Amino acid sequence: MLAVLSSVACERHTTTYRCEGGGVITAKYSSGAVHLQLPDTAVDLLQVHSPDGDRYGDDTYTLWPKGTGVLVQRGDVIVYRNCIAGS
Repeated sequence: MLAVLSSVACERHTTTYRCEGGGVITAKYSSGAVHLQLPDTAVDLLQVHSPDGDRYGDDTYTLWPKGTGVLVQRGDVIVYRNCIAGS
């Protein structure tokens, strides 16, 4: 589950998220990084500590854990929102 992500940073696990609008993304978490499979591309993101909480990012994409789900930004634009883990 996403809620235990920071305390289980060394474990590898995969989570599939269903997003608002029907998008499905898959995140393969490992120690300090995530491989993010989006419908149109795949990216590898490193964990970044910030005042707003931990996130994963590179120069283009950011994966933000939010409550029990995630959102994905490309630049300053949210491209996948209300992404909930499961089914």
